[in-house]
Amino acid sequence: STIGRIRLIYTEPDARGVGVGHTMLTTAMRILRDRDVHHFDAPVGPGQRAAKNFFESHGFAARSIIMYSADSTPSDDL
Repeated sequence: STIGRIRLIYTEPDARGVGVGHTMLTTAMRILRDRDVHHFDAPVGPGQRAAKNFFESHGFAARSIIMYSADSTPSDDL
């Protein structure tokens, strides 16, 4: 089935905690449901604990963690 991706829900820090993000998220999800999308992803980057907590409070759960490494070994050393 199709997965709707919530790419960005952002509110200025002074506007947080009053329901603006909740309204944006529920509106986006309602629009997707109207298009027969019933599964949702919301990528959250490392260190974005407030975003993680926000999505978890709306029923989202982490399902993967992507690990990354930049290769700093010069190719001559391989």
